[in-house]
Amino acid sequence: MKQHMDYMVSLCLIMLVSITGITGYIQSELELRKFIPHIYFAYGTLILAFMHLIFKYRRLLLYLKGISAKIISKVFNLK
Repeated sequence: MKQHMDYMVSLCLIMLVSITGITGYIQSELELRKFIPHIYFAYGTLILAFMHLIFKYRRLLLYLKGISAKIISKVFNLK
């Protein structure tokens, strides 16, 4: 179930980023000051990005732990 939710959040995030970009382009081309759909899609993108980080939390920690270990070994010449 969690993996299905992760896939759905990732898919929706890709779609919302695209829609936000398109509505931002429309807003800029038509010189609209307060284009409400763009604002709501941007908020939706932020919420889904946060959810995406929650689902990928363990993978992100493992990645950061590996990167920090490589940096520390290079700085202190550890093998």
